[in-house]
Amino acid sequence: MALLRRDQLALREHLVGWELYYAADHELHAWPEGERLELPIHEIWARRPGDSQWRLELLLNESRDGHWLFRRDVRIERPLELVGVTTAAGLPVLAPEIVLLYKARHADPKDEADLAAVLPALGTKRRRWLRAALDLIHPGHRWVSLLGDA
Repeated sequence: MALLRRDQLALREHLVGWELYYAADHELHAWPEGERLELPIHEIWARRPGDSQWRLELLLNESRDGHWLFRRDVRIERPLELVGVTTAAGLPVLAPEIVLLYKARHADPKDEADLAAVLPALGTKRRRWLRAALDLIHPGHRWVSLLGDA
């Protein structure tokens, strides 16, 4: 699940009573009440008290002046109204071109499969945005040719 960093305290209020941890240095650390998480921390894990299984992984996203910012390179941005889409089942999700941008760094077989599954439904504007973002941070990336000239 993704949310804007600015909304993290509202998340705490919503999950009152849950055990909340953040990931740093490849370890989970208890997230103290009232503490604001800043970069490079961007991953939160949540579970109900006494439960050994994690129920939620939440990823903090950056924003400024009505735009989402790519945490790995803030030169890449998107108007907030274009960051999410709603599935046919009515679920809000992160726009597929943004998810693919995160996946492009390693592009392992699962990521390649995700690209193949999403690409046919990715419209021209979304392809164009992803291509420009890849050209900026991963020049010569294999996926650029798959996106076409858009």
